[in-house]
Amino acid sequence: WPYSVRFAGVWISLLTRKKYLPRPLFLNDQKQERILQTMDQINKTYGDYTIYPATLINQTIIRPEVNGYTKL
Repeated sequence: WPYSVRFAGVWISLLTRKKYLPRPLFLNDQKQERILQTMDQINKTYGDYTIYPATLINQTIIRPEVNGYTKL
């Protein structure tokens, strides 16, 4: 492709409130859900990206802003 990228978009669909989702059937899924809830609570209390998955180590984390995004 000889041209530079001028626009990139993201499409999200089929969103629903968590209370309408079915409960996980397997214990591993329930454990993962508790871990994610705990991580969300820590980040809510102490700030975004206080704790995050190890897969993000050495990766550029892009923090959302009101009018766009910025790198950490």
